[in-house]
Amino acid sequence: MLDRALPPTEPGELPGLEWLGLVSDAPMQALESFVTAWIPEDGSSAEASEHDDVPAALVEYYRLAQARPALMGVQNRLLPVVKWAAGRDVGMVGFAHENQGCHLWLMDPSEADPTVWIDDFGHSWDMVPEREPLSAFLLQFALFETMMNAPHTAFGQQMEVARARELTSSLTPVPLRPWRWPADPSSLFVAPGLIAQVVDTGDDMCEFWAGGFHRSVLRSLGFS
Repeated sequence: MLDRALPPTEPGELPGLEWLGLVSDAPMQALESFVTAWIPEDGSSAEASEHDDVPAALVEYYRLAQARPALMGVQNRLLPVVKWAAGRDVGMVGFAHENQGCHLWLMDPSEADPTVWIDDFGHSWDMVPEREPLSAFLLQFALFETMMNAPHTAFGQQMEVARARELTSSLTPVPLRPWRWPADPSSLFVAPGLIAQVVDTGDDMCEFWAGGFHRSVLRSLGFS
């Protein structure tokens, strides 16, 4: 029925994966390459953050986001410097938050490439470090937000881990350690024009999230 209402078409040229080769050694170069290929400038401008005490990775991220405001977040939100929240510890600031205000990401801006901490405001995680430093975390953040803002999305809840492995067998894992949102561990996978995330929810079950730039890339995974 969906095919009759929205007949399948050829995808044309899809955003590629050339940036993957830069991830391990130069995550910020990988981010710029990914953003340039996947997210066109939209003519608007996000709030600039030109401050001396901002880590270089965030300065670069804000620069890229100025012409691509969606990079600041759709599901979650990266905050401009003027809106950074004070952390519970001296020297820590909250620079990004989850969309319902349940989680806050923090870091020490005096460090060159600081550890990122996730704080769920006194609940189960309670200031746990992300596995990757800020430079690589920002790439994970950008990938996730691009997936959530894609023209075509799919979501599988209460999926068996074995099924998720089948779905990701044709995808390329992003060579970064899993991050902790929305649950730990959460792993990212990519293919041309497609970003997916597998969220381990325990008991051999998971959630499967995917965003594609053309309907055909989701159809290749069995989604319409």
